[in-house]
Amino acid sequence: MESKKRLNVISKIKSIKKEYIFVAIILIAGIFLLLTATKSEQKKEVSVDEYVNNLETRLKSVLSQIKGCGNVEVMITVESGMVDVIATESEETLTENGKEYKISPVIVNGEVVVLQTTYPKIVGVLIVAEGADSISVKNKLLQSASSVLSISTEKIEILTMK
Repeated sequence: MESKKRLNVISKIKSIKKEYIFVAIILIAGIFLLLTATKSEQKKEVSVDEYVNNLETRLKSVLSQIKGCGNVEVMITVESGMVDVIATESEETLTENGKEYKISPVIVNGEVVVLQTTYPKIVGVLIVAEGADSISVKNKLLQSASSVLSISTEKIEILTMK
């Protein structure tokens, strides 16, 4: 009788463990979904103007620290707006004419899933600096802007401030 009770208890423990493991997995998955939903809600939408203004401000701040540069103004032009790469899923169906594919966006909680946001391509930079009449300062400005923005020097124009 004692051994039957033990076997009963052991089988109950085993069944309870599976249930607890299952519940724990569901809880962890729920917490993960909650955290990712919170992060996506906190993600701030950035307009092209805000993006460009931020780049201009940061570049101006850095370039004005170059020895002999003096006051600096920066203007950046971009090709287009932000581009979102969205997650898609495709369905294949057989028709009389062969295979037909339907591609649709992946939607979670009523919103399209964005995999990546591509920032606009920089097409030109104008730098106006007090010290730009010096060839060495002009060269430093040119190389610094090219390096920071990852663009060719042909896209950068540097002029002397009046």
